[in-house]
Amino acid sequence: MGVADEDIAPTFTKKPTLREEDDGNKLVFECELHSNPKASFQWYRGDVALHDDQRTKGTSKEIGPNKYKITLELNDVFETDAGMYKVTAKNKYGEVSASINLNFSPADQPHDYNISCEQQSEYKHNCRIWVSENPHAVQEVERNSPKINVWCALSHDAVIGPFVFAETSVTANTYLDMLQIYTIPQIQHLQPTVIFQQDAGARMFEHFVGTGLPAGYPQGY
Repeated sequence: MGVADEDIAPTFTKKPTLREEDDGNKLVFECELHSNPKASFQWYRGDVALHDDQRTKGTSKEIGPNKYKITLELNDVFETDAGMYKVTAKNKYGEVSASINLNFSPADQPHDYNISCEQQSEYKHNCRIWVSENPHAVQEVERNSPKINVWCALSHDAVIGPFVFAETSVTANTYLDMLQIYTIPQIQHLQPTVIFQQDAGARMFEHFVGTGLPAGYPQGY
């Protein structure tokens, strides 16, 4: 079965974002999703379904195999248009929805958009973003994604990593190898001003001490 023939419940790959056109007189809400067969969609403001008219237009455009961009154009924008906008997408395999909250700041202040996202399918994902201007926020979700383990180290002026483990489960030996082979060589030149602090339980701490990590990095722990 090819990719184009795979049965796919609607799944957002890009949550609703908002952009201005025509000096703010037009707002465009848009999101992207995977779906097969093609999902029907509906935009809402609050609990009221929106339909195409002189000010409002909803479209769905195929942008790749089983991938669609869904938009809502709002023309001649007024402050009374503020509110919670929601889009739903549905086919015979499932249904998802996501929302974006449109607020307006006073005319002499930057636009303030509060974005609220919720996806419902076989799982749920929620996010909340409060900002002083439109962040064009994107939340990408991959269905049935493989498990990965990622590590990085942070200091006041440097980031080491990210390091992606090839193993699906990270053992003490795997973690120690990463520290000795990948991490310590990168921070040796920062000595003696950096102290490596490792949060670990007693057994893991004893394992590291027993295998010589402090000898390789005396400013550890």
